[in-house]
Amino acid sequence: MNSNLKGRLRKYKLPKSQALLPLFEAIINSIDSLIDEEQSDKFVKIYLIREETLRDKSDKDDIGAIKGFWIEDNGLGFNNKNYKAFKELDTLNKVAKGGKGIGRLAWLKAFDSIEIQSTYNEDNIFKEKKFKFHSQYDDGVELEYEKISTQKECNTLIKIENIKDLYASHIAKKAETIANKIIEHCLYYFTLNKINFTLFDEQADSNLINLNTLYTEKYKAEKEDVVIDDNTFHFIKVFSHISENKILYCADNRVVKEDKLSKHIIELKTSLPNNDYVQYFIAGEIFNKTVNSERTDFESTLFNEYNVDFKKLEEKIVSHIDKNLSGEISQQKEDNRNYLNEYVKKEAPQYKNILRYATDEQIRKVHKDMKADLIDQELFYIKQSVEKDIKKRSNELSSLDDENVKELIEKVTALNSANLTEYIIYRKTIIGTLSKYLKVDANSLEDDIHKLIYPMQTIDNKDYSEHNLWLIDDRLAFHSFCASDVQFKKFLDESKSADRPDVLIFDKPFIYAPNKEFITSMVLIEFKKPKRNDYNIAKNPITQIIDYLTEIDKSEHITDNDGLTITINKNTQRQVYIIADLTSTFENIISRYYGWLMKSSDGTGYFGYETSSRAYIEIITYEKLLKDAKNRNKVFFEKLGI
Repeated sequence: MNSNLKGRLRKYKLPKSQALLPLFEAIINSIDSLIDEEQSDKFVKIYLIREETLRDKSDKDDIGAIKGFWIEDNGLGFNNKNYKAFKELDTLNKVAKGGKGIGRLAWLKAFDSIEIQSTYNEDNIFKEKKFKFHSQYDDGVELEYEKISTQKECNTLIKIENIKDLYASHIAKKAETIANKIIEHCLYYFTLNKINFTLFDEQADSNLINLNTLYTEKYKAEKEDVVIDDNTFHFIKVFSHISENKILYCADNRVVKEDKLSKHIIELKTSLPNNDYVQYFIAGEIFNKTVNSERTDFESTLFNEYNVDFKKLEEKIVSHIDKNLSGEISQQKEDNRNYLNEYVKKEAPQYKNILRYATDEQIRKVHKDMKADLIDQELFYIKQSVEKDIKKRSNELSSLDDENVKELIEKVTALNSANLTEYIIYRKTIIGTLSKYLKVDANSLEDDIHKLIYPMQTIDNKDYSEHNLWLIDDRLAFHSFCASDVQFKKFLDESKSADRPDVLIFDKPFIYAPNKEFITSMVLIEFKKPKRNDYNIAKNPITQIIDYLTEIDKSEHITDNDGLTITINKNTQRQVYIIADLTSTFENIISRYYGWLMKSSDGTGYFGYETSSRAYIEIITYEKLLKDAKNRNKVFFEKLGI
């Protein structure tokens, strides 16, 4: 072979996943020798060569592993021109047919033994030659003989045997599997229907497979030429029972690269309604020019040379396929849309009004096999796109006509409704979390509930969305100052106390004080461990609260989160919430020492005014806290159906 064969062989890459490529190359060689011939009985015969086995004929799977292939054809054969070209590694002999002269390297890469015997017509004289192909010779060819033939018909037999261990396990055992692979790889030639293909397997019960018949039974092909960006592509749409929808990019009548169509068209994750699958074979001159030398992929540098962006080209090809399959996938589209509508109704009602503004492309990204978190993510993206559109159109408000203004208002209303619904769902989640905390065990720490209701160790004016004080009272949603689990001395100007009230709020519950320099209301919240039952007169939440209020009375000013000094009005209204279970020791202390506290009508708490500290005190059990929170939000949950 007139080139550095061993060097080229070392550089030649044959992935294990393409272990059948040597067989395909041999078949393509046979096809090339036949395609331009005029005879009517063209054939390619493939023989499976297996390991010897003591076969149990009752067991269809008891067959030997594939160790090689014989490929026979009645094409032109190895006449002087073709033989010379075979010995040239980078021959130009078959460029017009797409051959690059290096397919036979795949034989040497995967097999130890290659033998060729050919009968051909040279100047009206039938001759035959037999030679071996291996890397031991400089030109790769060991000629065994060349002579006048007694046969009067062209015939070539290529034997590629003794597969190397690296590739052996990657070749399917079953003849029908290999037959389907051959049809897939050489599909273009099967659509021409000019060559008879047969597969022989001596160890199979049915030792002959007519590949043309198999193709007719399993495949239905439709052809179409499509022009994309001034490049003409040949589309072959094939329906079959192969259990995957694929797009296969072809060069020189060979499959080079394949991809799952489901990655691009979500409805193709499953079979089509008639249980068929579809494969699109895409061929074009631009692919012939950009395929790599091994014909296993395309060269991005070559695409650049021809000013082609493969990614954009792929998008346009997929877009054409999407339109082409609109009839076949219409049912999947409808099923997926119905599934999304049902999901929103049951699991994500906040998106109910937003969904009508989603594009078809956005809707199609969701399918019934998706996980819930991924569906929520896509719904969130839809909401984001609506928000973005509202912002854009709001900036153009002066140029909008009445109809567009009306549409914008409707969209804003839908978005606000979604935000409100989302917040209500959030509340239900928080209530559920509190319920789980209270069910864990009797030793649940008060810190867990404290953190759920308000972040600890903060002096800040938290937005209502950053805390859950509404669990106690909805009027606590807004405030201008809050100290949570922070020492008095850190914010009371005259205090040196290291005591830390759980939550201390200064302001008015609903509206901000008209003058920020004066505080007109105060709320103090104290959490106790659920089920705690070790209280005494010296150590109980009521005594603790009164001590806190006394400490506050020592100061006239607080320093807020902005570093500003604020005056505490002596007539400031004081509301105290003690969140604690009414265990036996607590009930005993209340009845003996705090008679001014009255039991609530439902028997689940106490309330009263403590004169010395000028504070209204309410004791709420965790059971009542949870129950009241549920009841206050019940109507919203029912309206949403959650």
